[in-house]
Amino acid sequence: MAVTNTDFFNPYFDPTLWTGQTPSLYEALVSAVEGWALPALPRNLIRRGWVPRAALPAGTRDYAIVSILNRARQGTNTKQYTAPTDSAEPFGTITELTLRVATCQVDFYSESEAGFMRADSLVTFIRGTQGASWFRQWNIGSLYCDDVIQQSYTDGEKYEVMQSTVTLRLSYWSGLTSKLQFFDNVKVEGVNPDIVLDKN
Repeated sequence: MAVTNTDFFNPYFDPTLWTGQTPSLYEALVSAVEGWALPALPRNLIRRGWVPRAALPAGTRDYAIVSILNRARQGTNTKQYTAPTDSAEPFGTITELTLRVATCQVDFYSESEAGFMRADSLVTFIRGTQGASWFRQWNIGSLYCDDVIQQSYTDGEKYEVMQSTVTLRLSYWSGLTSKLQFFDNVKVEGVNPDIVLDKN
């Protein structure tokens, strides 16, 4: 496949990519982990982090947790105006858009080197042109990915579990659309005060 400039595309500064709906970061991340963190994990072993009362997968120490740590806004809002489609309709729309950069974390757990291999392959994918192109389908920009951080801990059953962590940053637009009175022509009349006003 030939590589073109569009393969390096990300919507970091392009508000025209707003589709009327904020993209799902979790769905995009889970799909990326499922498809590109190799050796592959089934979706039921990829869990969403920071969810109260969410149980870890039973009967295995081989799984991943996807978390969104923050969603920081970048700069001020961008406005988009739309004229009404019907000439009798007095209202158009105004859309307020906010550019956000999300810091996301994926933790791979395993009793073997499989967790590190998954984390390492995910970093390679996200830092390459494939990752930038792949996130484009979600209207999400892939900005940066840190190196893998590896550590181990002992779980409640006294098993040593390897944890490999990947931190990445994704950009996207969030927005709100509301009605706005609209006009497409204005009548302006000039008045010469020297003629109209009574000087007495």
